[in-house]
Amino acid sequence: MVTPGFVKAGKRIKSINIGMLVLLTLVVMALLGIHLLASFSSSDPFVEEVEVYKAIIDQRVDTDLSNLIFMKESIWGSSPDEYVDKFQYENRDLSELKRSFHLVNKQSSSLPLPNLDNLAVLTTAEYVRIFPGQRLSLAWKKFFLKYAPAKALVRMSRVGFDEDAKSALVYFTHGCGTHCGHGEMILLEKTLFGWKVIWIENLWVS
Repeated sequence: MVTPGFVKAGKRIKSINIGMLVLLTLVVMALLGIHLLASFSSSDPFVEEVEVYKAIIDQRVDTDLSNLIFMKESIWGSSPDEYVDKFQYENRDLSELKRSFHLVNKQSSSLPLPNLDNLAVLTTAEYVRIFPGQRLSLAWKKFFLKYAPAKALVRMSRVGFDEDAKSALVYFTHGCGTHCGHGEMILLEKTLFGWKVIWIENLWVS
């Protein structure tokens, strides 16, 4: 027979256990919140740029990475500038974002691409050996033979950020032959769960 004293003690122990579980849950949630806030407010431009490219690959590239080769150096020149100047999204003031894009893309530079399985890159030296100075159709044939099973070459600009690094703009091209390819501007926003593609502006199709 269980005495009343033991019943009361058992209830107190159960109450303490529930209280500890609730406290532990609150601590875990607080730590998770701190982690998310720290990630959201990261001020390291290099880390942010890597995360932007990763988000584009995750959310924009709709094929196996083994089918693509990524250009290691950024696109630069008059074309991206012209596209950026014309780019609009809703009624937002994108002037700071555009200034940042122009500044970081004044000349070609190495892209801080994420370290992902099956992500293959092409350097400028390798690109020059294949494309310039040859008929474009022959150059693409050479490219596909050398980098099979890749079916396209992806080129991107460096990332333009707004002042508080919560919005990002990237010029993206997908080349798959002499008359095969397209270019677009990609606008991203940073959320508590990372960078998210919110708008894709199609610019040209070949």
